[in-house]
Formats: sequence, C-alpha cells, structure tokens
Amino acid sequence: MLINSHVDLLGLDSLLAIRNILSEYFCVYFKINREILPIL
Repeated sequence: MLINSHVDLLGLDSLLAIRNILSEYFCVYFKINREILPIL
C-alpha cells in the first residue's frame, strides 16, 4: 500500500507540473497573440 500511494503522489506531482507549464505557455501564447495580431 505504501508503494501504491507513493506512485500516486508522484503521478499527481507530475500532472500538476505539466499543468503549470501548459498554463504558463498558454498565457505567453495569448499575450503574444494579443500584441502581434492587431498589428497584422
């Protein structure tokens, strides 16, 4: 049971990290779109 819970925690940590990276990426992406698209 300890091993299973440890694996679950690792999975949760990696999922949160991926979600944080994606959210930061999309923030930058939309910011660039808002700044560049009106110029085009």
